[in-house]
Amino acid sequence: MKLKIALALAGAVALPALPAMAQDKLMILANPQGSVNYAQALAVGKVLQEKGGLDSLVSGSSGPQIWLNQIDAGEGHLGMPNAVDAMQALEGQPPNYRKPLKNLRLVSVTYSFFNGVVTPAASGITRLDQARGQRVAGGYVAHQTCLDIATAQLASVGLGWNDVKMVPVQSSAAGGDALKAGRVDVNPCAPTTQAILRETDVTKPLRFISIGHDAAAQEKFRQHFPTGRPALVPKGASFGILEDTWVWQYDFYLVTGKQVPDERIYAITKTLWTELPELRRVHPDFKTMEQSKMADATGTFNIPYHDGAMRLYKEQGAWNAAMDARQAALLKQIGQ
Repeated sequence: MKLKIALALAGAVALPALPAMAQDKLMILANPQGSVNYAQALAVGKVLQEKGGLDSLVSGSSGPQIWLNQIDAGEGHLGMPNAVDAMQALEGQPPNYRKPLKNLRLVSVTYSFFNGVVTPAASGITRLDQARGQRVAGGYVAHQTCLDIATAQLASVGLGWNDVKMVPVQSSAAGGDALKAGRVDVNPCAPTTQAILRETDVTKPLRFISIGHDAAAQEKFRQHFPTGRPALVPKGASFGILEDTWVWQYDFYLVTGKQVPDERIYAITKTLWTELPELRRVHPDFKTMEQSKMADATGTFNIPYHDGAMRLYKEQGAWNAAMDARQAALLKQIGQ
């Protein structure tokens, strides 16, 4: 068992094609090897295996539009999409999903992600509305979520793609590469912890600039990316944060399929609940994950919880009437 997790941490578990879901292995599906999502999946697998005795294997593929379909079809056990991807998959929203993935179930709300807009500090751009007429990374043909977020970020200050000189990139990481190479002046959909941006900041200092964050701006933002909230990152909290800066914060889910046995999901949820400090130690992104938020007590979660996870949360007193009502409404929505 230790050998398998060691190989996973070295990236040796990326599979060219996912085999039929083995009963004795926990298959965790993720974005391609080298991505943040893949590293996070490895961290979850490590904790579940070493602390929960759950033999785990991570498989990377092109993105949630692929592996959420696999989980829905019973060809994988776990994955970590953002809350919007999970909602779009459950409802079958085009263009990302051709049919509703009604078997998807929520295990836990995991970590919060902080996504901003960045520019070279020497560009003279200190406000997002100054992006008008500038070269801005966009398109994101391989990353629909990033296109939605970037569109929302521009909209929060009253801009659209016709107001800027859009430079096509495939993904968020490609946008970071374009910024480093000097092909763009403004890079939206920029994670505040992204490695390529951190690397660039060493030789070309960067500045994150605030998105719109008042009530009107939030309404415009949610027309394109309907989940999350504005967050104020204090000056100096990370590279490129040269003053208090508003970014967009949204949640990522750990999801499964309803066909996965209740006992197995209960064991997974219990391990994550009790071993959360270890998960935070293994990967820093999980420092924003809290027991009090694993079960979304606000009753605003986007897909139904798995029965095995619900059992654990009820035992821990973390389930309430608002969650019962939301669970029932979501199940009714998908005819279950």
